[in-house]
Amino acid sequence: MSIKRILLLFQASNFFVLLCLTSYIYYTSKRSTTQSVQEYQNLQNLRHNNITIILLWTGWFYGDWPVPLGGHQCDSLSKHCYFTIESKYYSTADAVVFHGSDLYRMEDAALPNQTSKPRHQRWVYYTMENPPISAYLGVQAKERDENKFDWIMSYAKDADVYVPYGQIIKGRYGNGYDSNINYAQGRPKMVAMVASRCYPSRMKMVAALQHYVDVDVYGECGTKCSRNRQCWNHLKQNYKFYLSFENEVCKDYITEKLYNNAFANYLIPIVISGANYSDIKVVPPHSVIDALQFKNVEELARYIKIVAEDNKLYNSYFQWRNRYDIKFIRMRDTLCTLCKKISTKPLRKPSRPYSNLRYILGNHDGNCKKFPEPSRLNAVKPNFTYFQ
Repeated sequence: MSIKRILLLFQASNFFVLLCLTSYIYYTSKRSTTQSVQEYQNLQNLRHNNITIILLWTGWFYGDWPVPLGGHQCDSLSKHCYFTIESKYYSTADAVVFHGSDLYRMEDAALPNQTSKPRHQRWVYYTMENPPISAYLGVQAKERDENKFDWIMSYAKDADVYVPYGQIIKGRYGNGYDSNINYAQGRPKMVAMVASRCYPSRMKMVAALQHYVDVDVYGECGTKCSRNRQCWNHLKQNYKFYLSFENEVCKDYITEKLYNNAFANYLIPIVISGANYSDIKVVPPHSVIDALQFKNVEELARYIKIVAEDNKLYNSYFQWRNRYDIKFIRMRDTLCTLCKKISTKPLRKPSRPYSNLRYILGNHDGNCKKFPEPSRLNAVKPNFTYFQ
C-alpha cells in the first residue's frame, strides 16, 4: 500500500472519529439542555401551583426513604405535596427533613448552609428512637445540632409534628367482634414474642416470666422466623398472647410491636412501655394486659393463665373491635402529616430554632424510667406529663 493511500485512510479515520465526537457532544448537550429546561419547568410548576415541597436531606437508615418520591395527594389536603431528595430544591423547599440516625454520621460539610436558609423554611429533626436506644446506638443529637432545627418530628405527642407508629380511630376493624366466635379456640400455645435485638433488661424479664408460663421467643433472640406473612400466620393460629415489651419505658414510646405484631394478628398484647394507656387514641379500652400493673412476674403469669382458661374473659379482650379501628402509620402518612402542618398553618416569619435539642431528646427522668425488675414490676411508675 502506498504512503499516499495510507495518509488518505488516516485522514478519513480521523474525520470519522471527529464526526462521532462532535455528534456525541451535540446530542449530549442537547439532552442536558432539555433536561435542564424540564427541571426548570417542573420547579416553576411547583411554585405556580403553590405545592408544598418536602426535601429529605439525609438518607433513611443509610438507604432510600420508604416512600415514592414526587407529587402526593395527601388526605384532607386540597393541594399536593412534593417529596424529593434533590438538593436543587433547597431554596424553594418548605421543609427540610433530617433523619436523626443518618444525620449523626453526616459530615458538617454535607449539611446545607444555614445562612442561606429561606425565611419560610422549616428544618425538621426526625427521630422514632427513644433516648436510651439513641444513646446505645450512638446516634443521639450532637452539640452542632443546637440552634438549627425549628421542629421536632417524632412519636412523642408533644413533638411539633406528632407521628406515632400506629393510631386507634373510631370505626369497625375488619368484621368487628363476633360474639359467636371463641377467639381462643384452636390456639394451643400461650405466649409468643418476636425480637430483633436482645436487650438484656427485656430478655431478663422474658426469662423470669418463662419460669411460670410458656413463652416462645422468635427472631434474633430465639427460634428463627422471618418476618413474613407465613411467620405471622403461625403465631396467629397457634398463640393466645403476644409480648409487646418495648426496649425501654419512655414517654409515649409504643411501637409496631403492639399495632402490627399483636393487634393485627388477633393476639392479646402483654405490654411494657411508657405509653398512656388511658388514651383511646393509643390503645382501645380493655385491649391490653399492662404488666406494670402487677406486683411481679409470678402475679402477671397467674393472671395470664386465668385469662387463657376463661373463654369469656379471653374473648372480652376483642370486643373493642366493634367500635375501633387500627391505623397503621406508613412513611407516606408521616410526611403527609408534616405537609399538612405546613399547609394549614403556614409560618412565614423566621422561627427560633431549638437551643436545647439534646435535652428535649435526652435520657432523663422526664422522658424515660428505668426498665422494671421482674420481682418489682409495679415499682416503675411511668407517671409522665402526658400531652393530650
